[in-house]
Amino acid sequence: YFVTTRCHESRHILIGGLAAVAVDELQSLRKRYGFLLLSYVFMSNHAHFIIVPAEGFTISQTMRVVKGAISRRVNQMREESGAVWQDGFRDDVPRSLAALSAYIRYVENNPVKAGLVEDPARFAYGSGDGQCTADLERFLAPEHEPRAESPRRSENQNRDGGRT
Repeated sequence: YFVTTRCHESRHILIGGLAAVAVDELQSLRKRYGFLLLSYVFMSNHAHFIIVPAEGFTISQTMRVVKGAISRRVNQMREESGAVWQDGFRDDVPRSLAALSAYIRYVENNPVKAGLVEDPARFAYGSGDGQCTADLERFLAPEHEPRAESPRRSENQNRDGGRT
C-alpha cells in the first residue's frame, strides 16, 4: 500500500528531533509487528509509507498502530497531549512493479522536490538511503504471496480521504 497521512491541521510537527523520534518508532514497530516497509518519508507536516501489513493485519489496523505509537512518542517528547495526525489516511495499491517503483521514487524524492536536499540519501527522515532494500527484496521474492485484499482505494474513507 502507498499511504499518505497528514499532521493534525497540516501543522509542521515532524521537524528535527521529533522527525527522528518518528523514524525510530516506525522502525521499532516494523520489527515488533512484522510488516514490510518498502519506503517511507517523514516531512514536516505529512508522511508517506509504502507498507505491506503483516499476515493477519489489515492496512487500517497497521496504520492505527503506526500512527498511534508515533503520536505517543512525539507527544511525550513535546510534553504535550492531543492529536499529532489528522484522522484517517489515503491509500492506494500499486497494480504493477512499474507502479510500485514509481511510488517508491515519489516517496524518496519528496524531500528533494521540497528543496530540503539534493540527494534523497542525505535526508535523515526517509528511506532514500536504501535502508528498506531488505524488505523490498523480501516482498519481491518469488515465495512471497501477497494477501488478497481489495485492490481499490478504501471504501471507508473519511473527510481527509483516508480510512479510519
